[in-house]
Amino acid sequence: MVFMERNTDLIRETQYVLGHLRRNCRHALWRVEQLLSKLEKGESLNTSSTATQLAEAREELRRALGGIEHIEKLHEGGS
Repeated sequence: MVFMERNTDLIRETQYVLGHLRRNCRHALWRVEQLLSKLEKGESLNTSSTATQLAEAREELRRALGGIEHIEKLHEGGS
């Protein structure tokens, strides 16, 4: 019974982290697509807005990587 509860908790926490991963990746992808669209239109990326968008995308991807590492640790502990 304890094993089943542990697995249920592991699944719930994994799903929670995956939701955050999905959101962070979507935000980062949206930012990168916006910047690529500007490039394709011939617009300059040498702006403070570009630097901000890239910094935010980088942070979102770092959080996503942290979430992946968290899931890996959860599953290592559950093995």
